[in-house]
Amino acid sequence: MSELILPTEIPWEDLGGRHLEECLYWLMHALGAKDLEWRLGGSGESATDGGRDLEARFFVPGPDGEITHQKWWLEAKGRSVTVEPAVVKSVVLNASGRADLDVLIVATNTTFSNPTRDWVATWQLDHRRPLVRLWDRHHLERLLTQHPEVVIRLFSRALSPQGKLDFVRARFWNFTAYAGQPMLEDLWHHRDKLTWSDDALVATLMSECANGSIDVRPWALTVPPERRLRLFLSSLLNIYYFASRASDAGVAIEPYVNGTAYLLLACLHALDATRVLQVIESAWRHDGEYDAEAHDKMRHDAMSTVLDCLFAQLADVCTSDCRRVASDPSLLSDHEIKAYWSRLKLPVERDETDKEWHLTMESLRRRCKVGFKLSRKVTCPLVLTNRERVLNLEQQLATLQTVARARGPAVTDSQ
Repeated sequence: MSELILPTEIPWEDLGGRHLEECLYWLMHALGAKDLEWRLGGSGESATDGGRDLEARFFVPGPDGEITHQKWWLEAKGRSVTVEPAVVKSVVLNASGRADLDVLIVATNTTFSNPTRDWVATWQLDHRRPLVRLWDRHHLERLLTQHPEVVIRLFSRALSPQGKLDFVRARFWNFTAYAGQPMLEDLWHHRDKLTWSDDALVATLMSECANGSIDVRPWALTVPPERRLRLFLSSLLNIYYFASRASDAGVAIEPYVNGTAYLLLACLHALDATRVLQVIESAWRHDGEYDAEAHDKMRHDAMSTVLDCLFAQLADVCTSDCRRVASDPSLLSDHEIKAYWSRLKLPVERDETDKEWHLTMESLRRRCKVGFKLSRKVTCPLVLTNRERVLNLEQQLATLQTVARARGPAVTDSQ
């Protein structure tokens, strides 16, 4: 994990007093401490903290499987120079009177002198309890390197770009939390230098739909079409998992649906619709493990949710300058409509506003720009209601692909 942290960016010189205590608190939390207590209320050697700034317990399994608990005290000594030997001696002697104490940590943002370490080693020879450990800056660096979640909480600038990406991935899949726009901007800037797992790319793309602009940073175009198809399937198959956890956490599911719809659009723009259909059906094939009827309903509901989103978006975009159909946008703002096809090419800024009601009118004498064969009896497939729309998945994918290729940028070999 060392490549995720930039230790030189941690403001060690500023880690005095409460800041060092806070660092130790979250580090103990990351290490699995229980009954963690931050004893606020004083400063200096005569403070009313009882000789420690933090108190914690660790439950440790023994060789026989029995669980034993260890009581830890931690004393923070923020300094601009080497910690004074007398300070360490005072802390150790004060703690030595506690028979219930197992481990004493004296931590600093600087260093301990060799005479201080020698004194502790000599004292330990005659005292089995507590076990005294001196954590200097270099030791804290090693621990923080192993726990980047502490670094992002306290000093985000000390995370490397790869560390930020790993943090975005972990928070999204473990806590259904979207990344913010500053983080997304930084990841986009360093995207060519990062190692992207599928989970990390999906987390970033969904966060973009929640807090950024997929038209400015079209993440799907950073990978080949076949990998986009894999990302789409991953998003689709996990939609119920994410929705369930998002509901419990009070997190909006709409960005996830929008992101999945965007991946489908990017696939249909670059790949043949029959290829997309083939992979979808293969991934959702019933294997007998679950009830067939429930499985089919889950598949239909998931696909319908994504298709409804994409059809609504394309209806707004395609009817915005259509000679046949006139319609108030139902989902996208004017800026989003103008920038829409940028998600398949170059970035364009856009604003985000929604409208709840819309009016649609269709001129039956006008031809369709996309090329659909329409008539007085055959209306635009994009503005049909959910009930009117044909439920055949193959036909729906073909319709979406026709619009994407007719109205979007030309497909190139690089896509």
